[in-house]
Amino acid sequence: MNFISSFLETKLILLQIDPSIIDPTVIQTSVNLSFSEGITILISSLIYGIYLRFLYLKLAITYSSKISFGNTLLLVTISVASLVAVVKASLALSLGLVGALSVIRFRTAVKEPYNLSYILLSICIAISIGASQYLFSLLIAIFGSLAVGIAYRSEKSNGKRSNSKNVDDIDTVYVTLPYSSSLDEFKEILVKNTQYFSILSIDQVDHKPMIIVIKLKLKNFDALSQLKTIIFTKFPNSEFRFFNSPEI
Repeated sequence: MNFISSFLETKLILLQIDPSIIDPTVIQTSVNLSFSEGITILISSLIYGIYLRFLYLKLAITYSSKISFGNTLLLVTISVASLVAVVKASLALSLGLVGALSVIRFRTAVKEPYNLSYILLSICIAISIGASQYLFSLLIAIFGSLAVGIAYRSEKSNGKRSNSKNVDDIDTVYVTLPYSSSLDEFKEILVKNTQYFSILSIDQVDHKPMIIVIKLKLKNFDALSQLKTIIFTKFPNSEFRFFNSPEI
């Protein structure tokens, strides 16, 4: 406990706060989390996490893997709620947590800001649950769901106006080709082996592999397997990734 007190005093000095104005009993007091409250927090976070996962799978408009990111939302909600529940009753633990988390860096970038908003929503709900603010967490979920619904309807209506084709079954393929690959030859493969395709982006740096993102429509799974085999045959050392995309 002396170590914790010293650590807290150091933090207060760095924040330019006089440690003498802090009651020492505040530092040493820690309220144990009751079993019933802990179960309530965990069950609530699990329910909200499942709901956010369901909301994301049904209404998210993204070209990333929906299932993987949906599972991430579930775990984030439970983890953050548990974390807040543990540290909320102890000032020393709270400041210690700030110091511990300050050295953590996340190297995986979230490429779509829309996905980042879901993470922020799950964190907000989890913090409210961990702080036992159940009514406020419910309000966050309600208003967040309304915002998601509005965004989904707006994006879907814009997609219908901008694309006259029926693209309900369109998926996304991410292909990496050797830098010297012929685009004309690649286009010919797409023409022969897809019902519809649209190139979203081509990214290449000099003497580096070419990255191509394509929206396409295939007849069945066998057609997907055949397309992958042809690409690997025509373009050795290439990469092929398939994503189930949302309706737009």
